[in-house]
Amino acid sequence: MSSEPAAQYFEPKTLHSRGDRVWIGPVHERDIAPYRRAVEQSRTRLIRWNPVDPDDLARALPLQSRERRTFLIHALTPEGEHDIVGKINVVDAVRGRFQSAGMGYDAYDPYAGRGFFSEGLRLVLNLAFTPEPEGGM
Repeated sequence: MSSEPAAQYFEPKTLHSRGDRVWIGPVHERDIAPYRRAVEQSRTRLIRWNPVDPDDLARALPLQSRERRTFLIHALTPEGEHDIVGKINVVDAVRGRFQSAGMGYDAYDPYAGRGFFSEGLRLVLNLAFTPEPEGGM
């Protein structure tokens, strides 16, 4: 029998927000397959800026915490093979007067360049910096 403590899985708060064309929420296992389709469909455009890794969402799931959250932006009216507009990683959020966080993101086809992502980004920012219990990380 191992003397090491069992790994604790962080169960993130259910943070969701809805806009006119998109909704946002934290990542879940059910997002892995549509995320892979979104990344593969966007490969040609994304490769100029980022390594393209359709499996990075699966690796991000167990890393979710109050200090690191991954949000997906979903289209309210899906087009094509998936509804994933984009992914936003939020790390090291600071509250109070400083109000800051590190963010990384990708936008996916067929939604890129049409304002869907910027709508979702505004929702993530509002949610991340709204005081708990309505927001927070």
